[in-house]
Amino acid sequence: MPKTKSKPVTGSTDMFQTTLGQITYNPAQRAFEACVTVKDADGSYTYPCALRCAMETDFDVIARQLTELARRKHARFMSPDAPAMRGSYGADKGDDDLTARAMSAETSQAIASLWQRVQNHAR
Repeated sequence: MPKTKSKPVTGSTDMFQTTLGQITYNPAQRAFEACVTVKDADGSYTYPCALRCAMETDFDVIARQLTELARRKHARFMSPDAPAMRGSYGADKGDDDLTARAMSAETSQAIASLWQRVQNHAR
C-alpha cells in the first residue's frame, strides 16, 4: 500500500512556476511519485514523476528532486528538437499553438484521472 506525505510545495524560477502534487511512496518500485504542474507563459503542463530513493529520505530533498525532474521533462518537451506532438512549434503563435495548449490540458486531465485510479486501486 503506498504511503503518502502531503505538504503542498510550490516554487518558481525566472522561466516558470511549479506546483508539486501529493507525494506517495510506491514500495513495489521503491520510489516516491507525484504529479508536478509546471506553468509557463504558454500554459500549464502536468508531468508524472518518480524518484527512486530510500524511504527515510528527507521530505524537502524528495520534493526538490521531483520538482527538478518535472522541470527537466518540461524543458525537453518545450525544446524545438522535441517531437512535433505539441503542434507547430516552429511557426508563429496561432491556431496550432492554441491546439497544442488544448491538447496539453486534455492530456493533463487524463494523466490526473489515471493517476487517481491507480492510487485508488492500490489501496
